[in-house]
This record gives sequence, C-alpha cells and structure tokens, in this order.
Amino acid sequence: MEHMLNHLMESPSTHWLFGFGSIGSNIPLFIPFAGMAFSLVALLVIFGWLRIVDKNRHATIQKYLELGKEVPEELLADRGKPKNWQPVSDIRKGLIWCSVGLGISLTLFILTGSSIYNFSGAGRSSAIGIIPLFIGIGYLIAAKLDAKGSNEEG
Repeated sequence: MEHMLNHLMESPSTHWLFGFGSIGSNIPLFIPFAGMAFSLVALLVIFGWLRIVDKNRHATIQKYLELGKEVPEELLADRGKPKNWQPVSDIRKGLIWCSVGLGISLTLFILTGSSIYNFSGAGRSSAIGIIPLFIGIGYLIAAKLDAKGSNEEG
C-alpha cells in the first residue's frame, strides 16, 4: 500500500492532488471555473461601483437639504431611464420575437440540408426557432387584447 502511494506521488504523469493526470491536462477543467470567477468578480465590481455612486448622490442630496437649498432635478431623476423613456409596445416585441424565431428556423433548416419533404433527423433542429416564434405570437395576441380592452373602456 505504501509503495503505491509513493509511486503516485513520484509519478510525473499523475497529479497526486486531483488524480486527473498532469497539470497540463487539467487546464480544460479549470477554464469554466475561471470564466465563472471572472463573471462573479465583474458583477461585484459593477454593483460595488453603482453602490458608491448612489451613496455619493444621496450624500449630495442630504447636503442640499441641510443647507436649505432646492435639490436639482438631475439628482432626483432615476439614473436608469432617460427623461423621455417610453415602454416598448407589445406589437414591436412580438414582431421582433417572431422574426428571430423564423430566422433561427430558416437558418437551421438550410444549414442542416433538409428538404420540405424530408423533415426528420437533422432537420428537427430547425424546430428550436418555434420557441421564440410562439413568444412573439403571444406578444401580438396580448397587444390585440390590450387594444380591444382599451377600446371597450374608452
């Protein structure tokens, strides 16, 4: 038993800590973890920065109020949306989703070499585009129902 442990620790082709092989062969295993770590650090930096900006904005507003001055509109405005912000209509969202769905389906249909008469095997991958297509159809139906509801009320 002791001989086997010594062999594992001394063998250049086996990394005794992880047991996956040499360190060079473990690099592909660490790439996803590095990507996740980078994403986490980026999110922490972004949200930390936004917190500092908000803290400074609130301190500035507090100073204005302590001095009895009027607070400028720029400080009170929501930093996430511009002044002339309007919500996107359901018709626009529906048309975009339908276009994306049809584009995905058509592209995959052409790339897989399927024909209209043979929709089996690789041609089934083009069905992925049905998901955004139906999301778009749902938005269009919602816009139609919303328009009917506002006409009946008004």
